[in-house]
Amino acid sequence: MEQIRRADRQAASIRWLALAVAALMLVDSCDWVAIGVGMALVAGYNGVLLYAAASPERYAAWGRRISAAVVCADILTITLAIGLSRPPAVSLYLLYALAIVGVGFVTAHPRSIAIATGGGIAGNLTAAWMAGMAGDMRHLLPSSAVLLAAALLAGSLHVLKQRDDAMQRRERKLSTLLEFGTRFTSGEDAARVMEQTLRGAIRDTDSTAGYIMLLQPGGEELATEVAVSVGEERPIPATVRVGEGVEGYVAETGKPLLLSRADDGERDASGQPRDARTPMPSAQHATLCIPMIESGQKRAEVLGVFTLANHRPGSRYVDEDVDLARTLAGLATMALVNSRLYQNLRESFLRSLQVLARTLDAKDAYTQGHSNRVSELCVMIARKLRVDPDAIEDLRNGALLHDVGKIGVPDQVLRKPGRLTDAEFEVMRQHPVIGYEICKPLGLGDGILMLIRNHHEKLDGTGYPDGLRGGELPLPLRIICVADAFDAMSSSRPYRKVMDAAVRNEQLNRFAGTQFDPVVVETLKALLNAGELDDLYRDHWAPQREIAPSESPLLRAA
Repeated sequence: MEQIRRADRQAASIRWLALAVAALMLVDSCDWVAIGVGMALVAGYNGVLLYAAASPERYAAWGRRISAAVVCADILTITLAIGLSRPPAVSLYLLYALAIVGVGFVTAHPRSIAIATGGGIAGNLTAAWMAGMAGDMRHLLPSSAVLLAAALLAGSLHVLKQRDDAMQRRERKLSTLLEFGTRFTSGEDAARVMEQTLRGAIRDTDSTAGYIMLLQPGGEELATEVAVSVGEERPIPATVRVGEGVEGYVAETGKPLLLSRADDGERDASGQPRDARTPMPSAQHATLCIPMIESGQKRAEVLGVFTLANHRPGSRYVDEDVDLARTLAGLATMALVNSRLYQNLRESFLRSLQVLARTLDAKDAYTQGHSNRVSELCVMIARKLRVDPDAIEDLRNGALLHDVGKIGVPDQVLRKPGRLTDAEFEVMRQHPVIGYEICKPLGLGDGILMLIRNHHEKLDGTGYPDGLRGGELPLPLRIICVADAFDAMSSSRPYRKVMDAAVRNEQLNRFAGTQFDPVVVETLKALLNAGELDDLYRDHWAPQREIAPSESPLLRAA
């Protein structure tokens, strides 16, 4: 449709030139009034055609019908110009040939060329009769031969145009497949790949909208995951039950479906006979719906549907569109499957590392449960501070893994029942970097890796391993630094008992603004005062002797 519209615009532009030539040829045969009326008539209908062809929506709605009427008007105008001019401007019959060739350039149907050729010959005979030249074979035979030659040229143009269109479609398809094949292998997330694939399908099939719906847990409902509209917003379903509507039908049967309009919805795009017992849905516009199928070892599983829609009146999808949509739907499916597989593997790695971290905690009675408590405390603080949910999830996982690097610390240092020497403390200071190096190849994300590496940093730059200062510490890192130190104060160590509540508060107040973020400290104190941490530390906060504030666990926290 788009290629025909562009061809019609070019033909309409050429008609202006033909109009000027005709006016010059009629100067000696007609009065200026008749020439002016004729030019105004042609300019009028040609202007209407150009207006229609300027917009895909207008052209689809009524422009194509105008285009056929304009060809008829051209033949009628040429006939009247030859028949009424005195002496007859017989050379104008060449404009019939131009009209026939123009039809071959524009049309997608060979029969249109035949109709235009028949109209041109009939018009030429009528013009000869009106001019009193009905028996003049010296004019009729050469002119008819020229018109037949024009028909052959139009047919050749039509064939060449069809081949060129096919090559362009093939080139676009290959270009699109290359583009999205590159995106697919580049490791982009599934949602982005699906959106870009959908946009490519809309562009190359000249659709007005498209959307991808995924099967929800339970397998009874589809929900829209990605939707794109071109120009104005188009109605897109949010959810559809399996078995209902176009999308539900495709999800239930696993077969692609091509519908043109409400009264022409009987085409199964899979090319296979459909089951007459299954009612075929209808559509108010051209719709192409492809199932997104994962081919497993046991059986194929429908994951969702890939739908394209063209709301322009009279629009249809051709076989090339179906092939391209099926290929791109397959790429979107592969991206979704790979993303889910990657997510499962990532979660499996995380669980394995979390088990390892808990195992390390359990090796020492003094640190048992430390990583879990720090993780829960980080989440509680982050929620109070209205941190983004994705960042909270990173914070949860980073806190669970923050001490995994202690696997590289010798047991005699890790479990020493007293204060560490300077040399031993230097060994202990390596555990954030060791944990970072262990987790870095696992693709855990920069946010989680930062928490593992930098959870012993301080606002004043005296922390380790990187000596980050002030604004270099993002909020999640500030939260884990406070939570980790607070848990150390709230549990026993080989060299001291649990700190008293008053001492803990004194330490928090003392180091707020230097080592700790004061906003995070105040949020933690609010949780303490509200009793929201009582369950988390029930087994640790038994009555203890008060420890002097000078015995700060923060100076050499591990």
